[in-house]
Amino acid sequence: MPFFPTEAATVVSGYGSPVIAFEFARTPVDLVAVFGGDADPARASRLSMMDQGNRWDFLFMTLYSLFGAMFGLAVRRCRATLGTVILVAAIIAGLADAIETRTLLSITAQMTNGIANPAGLATLWVPVTIKFMGLALSIISAGLFLGSRKNVTWKALGALTVLSALLSVPALLSPAGLGNLLTPSIGIGWIIMLAYALTRSVKGVTLTP
Repeated sequence: MPFFPTEAATVVSGYGSPVIAFEFARTPVDLVAVFGGDADPARASRLSMMDQGNRWDFLFMTLYSLFGAMFGLAVRRCRATLGTVILVAAIIAGLADAIETRTLLSITAQMTNGIANPAGLATLWVPVTIKFMGLALSIISAGLFLGSRKNVTWKALGALTVLSALLSVPALLSPAGLGNLLTPSIGIGWIIMLAYALTRSVKGVTLTP
């Protein structure tokens, strides 16, 4: 996140951050709201910072896909269906994220060359939607697995995981107003999944029904 611009040309409070606003840009007007018009002195800096952040994003998407896939592989040992869903959904989300990020980099490159209506803008919503739905499905499945544990604490945290990931649905339906829910809806689930993985790893025991 430190590499991405922290402020858009226009206030995008509903999106929460310029990068989320860029991901959900659908028209040239949306791009101007994020980066500013040709006369905006900060436009070039915003474009450069967005590119820098998106290049680093390839590392991030690789790491979270591997994390989700490894969590799914572990879950498969006692809950085959849920484990498979976690694994596959995490990989699909990462692949969609890679397509999304390449599209974003293509759009900013075209904008730098003065193209007002870049190619790829009209179809950007496809990989963006697949990514967030894949992440949500992976995390919801992980939450259902945690909810099946005997420990009451993990049952409660599993329910929290599911509920937080479900916030992705209204956020995707109304990103301009609720897009700022996407980061916490995914992040809360990841943190709980990581806590469970670390706890089980420290105990050095295998997953049991």
